[in-house]
Formats: sequence, C-alpha cells, structure tokens
Amino acid sequence: MADNSTQRRLQRALRHVSDYWIPPNPKTLNKIQEGLRRGAYELDLGFLIQDLKSDLALFTYCIKELTTNPRYNQHRDQSKSDPIDLLHSAGIRCLRDILNTDAKSISRHSLESAGQAQIDQLQANLVTVSAVEALAPKFEIDSLAGFTAAALRQLGLTLIAWNYPTVFRRAFQEISPSRSLDLVISERLGYSPRLLAATLIYSWGLEGSFIFSVDDDKHTGEAVETLCMAGEALARANNPERYPSAEDDWKVAQQLLHSELQAEDIHNIKQLVKQYSDDYLELSSSSFRRIQKFDPEKFIKASKEDYLAAKNPYIRTCPPKTRKLLTDYYSALDPERVQPENLKQLVKRVMPISGFSGGAIYTLDPGLNKLIPRIRFGTIELLQVREVSYSSYSDDIISIAFDTQSPLIDSQNSANGINLCRAAAAFGTSFRVGVIYLEYPEDYMISDQEADPLNVFKAFRQAVNDSLNLAL
Repeated sequence: MADNSTQRRLQRALRHVSDYWIPPNPKTLNKIQEGLRRGAYELDLGFLIQDLKSDLALFTYCIKELTTNPRYNQHRDQSKSDPIDLLHSAGIRCLRDILNTDAKSISRHSLESAGQAQIDQLQANLVTVSAVEALAPKFEIDSLAGFTAAALRQLGLTLIAWNYPTVFRRAFQEISPSRSLDLVISERLGYSPRLLAATLIYSWGLEGSFIFSVDDDKHTGEAVETLCMAGEALARANNPERYPSAEDDWKVAQQLLHSELQAEDIHNIKQLVKQYSDDYLELSSSSFRRIQKFDPEKFIKASKEDYLAAKNPYIRTCPPKTRKLLTDYYSALDPERVQPENLKQLVKRVMPISGFSGGAIYTLDPGLNKLIPRIRFGTIELLQVREVSYSSYSDDIISIAFDTQSPLIDSQNSANGINLCRAAAAFGTSFRVGVIYLEYPEDYMISDQEADPLNVFKAFRQAVNDSLNLAL
C-alpha cells in the first residue's frame, strides 16, 4: 500500500499523463481513418482492433476513452473489466467516433519531437508485445489477451518517457546490470512505473492489476504475467547497446519460457515486429529496421565484440584460441568492482593456455620503493623472481620496464640451452601500479603467421589493467 505522499504524487501524475497522453503515429491514424471511411471494418471489428495494435498510443487511447469519457462510458457494461471485451462491446460506431480526431487532440506530444530514450522505449514496447503475442499459443494463452496485457504493462514506462522526459532520459543513463530502469525511475519519482500503470487502469474501472486474469482463471493470469516478463526481457536483450543487462535478460527470458527460442519462434516474432513497426520507419529508419531483425543472441554477441574492440583492441589481433580465451574472460569481469580471483584466473589459467611458458605480476610498494612479485605461473628461466628496488639506475628488466613507456622485449638462451623470449611492461594509469612480465618460446605463434607476439602481450597487459579497473 502506497503511503500518503506517494498517493499524492501518483494522483498528480495521473492527471498529468491523462491530459498529455502518448503521441500516436499520424500515419497509422490516417490509415485507420481512411479504412473507417471506406467501411473496411464494417464486417469484422477484429480487423480494426488488429490495425489499432500497430499503434499502442491509439490502442490504449481507445480503452481510456471508453472508460473515462462520459460520452462513451454511460452505456458501458460495468461488469466488463477485460479491455478486449470492452473494445468488442463498444462497436464500430463508437470506435469510429473516438478515432474521428487528429493526433494533436489525442496527445500534446508529437512523434517528430521524440528523443532517443523515447524511441528506445517505443521499440521496447513493439518487441515486447510482438514476442508475447507470438509466443502466447505455446502457453495456451489467447494471442490478443497476451498482447493487451503486455501493452498495459508497458503503459507506465511509456507515459513517463513522454511526460517526464528529463527524468526518463537521466534514468536511462543510470541503468546497469544491477539497477533496472524501473528501479532508477522509482527512486527518482517516488513511485514505480508499474504502480502508475496499475493505478491508472484501476481508475478506468478495469481490474486493479495490469495482469488481468483471463476467464477469471488465476493459473492463466499467472501464465500471462510470466509470458509478459519474458517478452520484456527479450526486448531488453534485443538492444544490448542501451540495456547493460541484455545478456542476463536473454538468460532470464529462456528460463521463464522453460526452453530456448526456436527458429520458428524468432521468425514469428520478427514478422510481428515488422508488421507493427513499418509505420515508424519514417521516424528513425535505421533504428526500426534494426529491431525488425529481431535476434537477441546475435546482437549480444556483436555488442560484446564491439565492447571488447573498444576496451582492448589488441584482442582481435590474437590467434583464435587466445582470442576466445580472452573474450570469455572479459565476459566474466564485473566492471563495477575488482575481484582478485579474476586476476589470478588470468595469470594462472589464461596465460599458460595461450602459450606463455612463465610469468609474473609485480606491484609497486611505495613505502619500500620496491616492485613486489604478487602472482606467478609456470617456469621462469630468464629472471630471478624477487623483490626489485625501483631505481632509474637499475639494470633489472622489471625496474627498467616500470620506468619505460613501451614494452621491453629481448631473447636469451635459458640454462637448458632453449632460446626464449621475454617481454615486460608497466601497467596502470600515469601513476603506474606495477609490471607484467611474460616468457615464451622463440617459435611462439609460428603456427599463426598473422599473430604478432607483441600485440598478444599488449592484449594481456590491457587485460591486467581491466581486471584491476585501471587504464593505461
């Protein structure tokens, strides 16, 4: 139960969002009005409802008018709390009258003024309702019932996106894998988007939850809610550039669906996304053509590759085996906190498997003015691993590397007569933290002529920095 202050904020918000609403797509509105003039919907009201689904602003506006406008709700059957029944019982004449208006009369906002965050929310809506509608039969749920539930669940976020654009835009900038958009908005406004939607729908005289039970069946209502949650997770997973939680959302969606999406499922979702988004291509062609290619797994993979290319550009120059090892390693890194075990895994597992025969990580102890070996692996033959006094006059490779901009590389014969190469370089910011030292056979990378040992070494030096949340 919301406290009094929350209730007051909610009531103010309800009045504001109800007055300003969500901008419809003028193109879709004009097409529907033309269909009404030609009598295209006279024989089957379902065709009109299908076209309304292409514009969630129009779809929900019709429900709002039927429940709140005295001109239409005075003859309403109050026993009908299902939005689908409400649309069907209204009839073609009533809906024609509601839609006999222009976009500016429906909302004081316009799509032409949409910012990126509002476009992102619109795209999330379209993917969510498409996914829920396409997957509903697998849950033995009516497709229209699923679509309507998904649309109403999105209503709070969408109304906030348009009517509190600064709050919404800043909230989008603050989301992280551990802080969802709903959570950040709740902290800023004092109420959640879900609560706003539920309160609004309750004020319409519909069921107080935006997950309404179908045929008064609690089990079916829970299935609808689960399916809607999966649809919302799929929408976030399909846009990893905007949602840091995309990879986790992809896993959550499959858990909620109790199976992986099949090729047929993805095809069906794509078809609906295209159907519902075609009229928006003029608004942002590249953005909406992208969501029409619905493929969360592909987009997440591409996003991770782009992230890695920006974070550690040397990875792409590594041999395939090392590239995969480092890619998997970065996937496990938490950018928000340093975990010592990550660095240990990098040194003791990834480096040896990548072909380095031995190595060590040194860090500077400012009090002692010494570089201290903290982690080592393998057999180190060209260096006596010990504490090294940091001095500009030292001839030790560790001390020299700490004081040098570029990596130091040389080759020597080991005590066993094997020719080995070694590389050392400082890591950290301009305030250097330590030195990475690696040894490798002279024929290292000989099987991959395109791979440069120096670039591989640089990739690992950057990985050390990223493990410790440092920058070069």
